[in-house]
Amino acid sequence: MIKTFTLLFATVFCLCFTTRAQETMQSRNCATDEVNALLGQNQPEYKNALQEVEKAAALYLQNRSGQRTNSLGDTIPVVFHVLYNTVQQNISDLQIQSQLDVLNEDFNRRNPDASNTPAAFQSVAGNPQVYFCLASLDPEGRPTNGITRTQTSQTSFEFTENKMKFTAQGGHDAWDRNLYLNIWICNLANNILGFAQFPGGPANTDGVVLFYRTVGRTPLNPFPGPYNRGRTGTHEVGHWLGLRHIWGEADKSCTDSDFITDTPNQDGQSSGCPAFPRISCNNGPAGDMFMNYMDYTNDACMNLFTVGQVERMNAVLHTSRAALLQSNTCSNVLNADFRAIPDAIFPGQTTDFFYYSNGRQPATFSWVFEGGTPRTSTQKDPQDIHYDAPGAYTVTLTVTDARGSDTETKIGYLKVTENELQLYPNPADRILTIGAPADQKLTEVGIFNSIGQLIRKYPAEERTLTVEVRDLPKGLYVVRGITNRNENFGQLLLIFH
Repeated sequence: MIKTFTLLFATVFCLCFTTRAQETMQSRNCATDEVNALLGQNQPEYKNALQEVEKAAALYLQNRSGQRTNSLGDTIPVVFHVLYNTVQQNISDLQIQSQLDVLNEDFNRRNPDASNTPAAFQSVAGNPQVYFCLASLDPEGRPTNGITRTQTSQTSFEFTENKMKFTAQGGHDAWDRNLYLNIWICNLANNILGFAQFPGGPANTDGVVLFYRTVGRTPLNPFPGPYNRGRTGTHEVGHWLGLRHIWGEADKSCTDSDFITDTPNQDGQSSGCPAFPRISCNNGPAGDMFMNYMDYTNDACMNLFTVGQVERMNAVLHTSRAALLQSNTCSNVLNADFRAIPDAIFPGQTTDFFYYSNGRQPATFSWVFEGGTPRTSTQKDPQDIHYDAPGAYTVTLTVTDARGSDTETKIGYLKVTENELQLYPNPADRILTIGAPADQKLTEVGIFNSIGQLIRKYPAEERTLTVEVRDLPKGLYVVRGITNRNENFGQLLLIFH
């Protein structure tokens, strides 16, 4: 369902409440508005961050034909932080592994109950092709099993305080969110089932929190149902990747939206396991999609994401959470990845380089800076590397330890720009990258043919934009870019095939 609605105050966390009677959870509820209001009060800049997340996702979906994708799927490294006050709360490795199994099934449409999706919704059932792996390296490059365990004096944790996410408050500090999906497992107070943070929120609280009784599936999850099949984890990771509840936020109104076109409008949350079809908001004949992972039915009654939900999650993963796709923390290998900050400068300026620790911790570092001064360095994070002449310069890093070495060469990585539009490669064959001057961002790019006709137009929100040109006929073109300073730049482009 899709309607006009501002997302500036969209859900940041999903907080799922349960009613326990004799340790059996009976129903789910959600305190989205309260939590979102709390975050807005504590983090006023969050509204701007949400805007940027939405812009980036929208641009990705609009320009996705020019985006590099992995047809085999994307992998997200996961670390589980178990916080326990009693022996019962210190759940087993096997229970945690079963949660990982559920995530990998549900996010690849390999869940055994996929066949339970009603025929009316089979055509819109989507496959995110997202995989989850237990981290084998910690943030310092040391071996780990992807599970931390912390005995705490906290008998329970309040969602309003986020103490479970801070070691000094009886929890466990988040690992680098650019390398891991952090999932905290603990005893949540006030009958909360779990919650997740949307992209755009603060780094030190980013991730998912699960009530320990909901983790994994029976029989490895030994606790009573109906939320003991790992679908709370699926639901919360959906939020973490940008999905809203299927009915939106305004319960029982038929006026809200989840911003997904292929989920039927429904009047509010579902519970239990309804009989199909259940009609609301004039959405017959198929009615509510109550078996969607982003509704509130029992674990055993959930079985699908839609194609539209898949597109949104992938857009968020490849934009706001894209750093995770470069993480090497599930493989115990040496990795020579690095970053320059900034990676575009003007002639005569300097930049700083940083080793990106997403692999085994190296013992030595060997840098080579084409066109830079100094030209080489053995420091871990070389600073103040000077460049005089315009160009796109290659940087190479080799790291070694007692077991081997790895080399990363980034061709044309460091851009030293004049105050003009850059095109590379030029001439171009398949892929073209358009770059603004070092201190500006592109807002719009147009490609014109030799007689001045506009044949391509792209919105943008970054310094560089990469597009496909393989389908353009061989010939001479003009590329024009408008920047955030409202400056208009043009450059000739030659296409050859």
